[in-house]
Amino acid sequence: MLTIYSIEKRGTSKSWLAFSEKIAKKYLFQGTTLQNLFSFEFYKNSNEKEARFIDFSSIFILLRTQLENYAVFHHLFIGNCHTDEKILRFRLWELDGYLTYERIGNFDDPKNAIKKIAHDKGKETCIKAIGESIYFQRLDQNTRDYLVENALWRFTDNSLKNKNKNEWNIRISGIIANTGIKHDFLADWYAVSSRYIHTLFPSVVHMDVSNEEDEIMAQYVSTIQGAFITSFFITDFASKFAYAREFFDSCSDSEKEVINSFSKLGKDKL
Repeated sequence: MLTIYSIEKRGTSKSWLAFSEKIAKKYLFQGTTLQNLFSFEFYKNSNEKEARFIDFSSIFILLRTQLENYAVFHHLFIGNCHTDEKILRFRLWELDGYLTYERIGNFDDPKNAIKKIAHDKGKETCIKAIGESIYFQRLDQNTRDYLVENALWRFTDNSLKNKNKNEWNIRISGIIANTGIKHDFLADWYAVSSRYIHTLFPSVVHMDVSNEEDEIMAQYVSTIQGAFITSFFITDFASKFAYAREFFDSCSDSEKEVINSFSKLGKDKL
């Protein structure tokens, strides 16, 4: 189920919505890597005995990255809000990319003069699109200026109502929560995955002394986590995009049942 319908050439649209497939493709690449990590291949140890190579640290790091990938996709394209708001989020996300690239692009180097021209043109087009946003035009001038100056894309309609501007840009954890993932499910998974992800003393000791029972539990949790997030991505993608719906419709009844069951169990109704 990691093959989320490859979309290479589906028309020439350059709209904000068409960009969603690029995030889906990144998710697909991560899923393919996870599939390889889940193989748990055997190797010969120093005593010529067979042992399994299991790098749970990398697995859980990649799973958490996938979760953030899904959350950003949901925030930009699926979120339970008006389309105009999602378009503005996307354009500010795009602007954030331009500003980030300015910090690392070394545009002072004459060799990058052509790249700088293309960059500046793209940035100008992006800012123009922001200004033409219906949602953006309904905001007061101070709010508009703050959003553009900070390329603040992690906002919601509710967060902008807060008098404290520092609260306008919600954390990635807030974006994840807004996808509708059940709080208890998310908390339990974070508790287990943190044992492997962070380079803290308890984490390192746990990796060093873990036994077969610990490995079986970690394998189970990581596999189930991957199934949950992939099911969320598939159902969200298929709910908005015709070509993703084509993939979902092509699945067998048993595959659809599995995907829907994971989505139902892991999410609250929004």
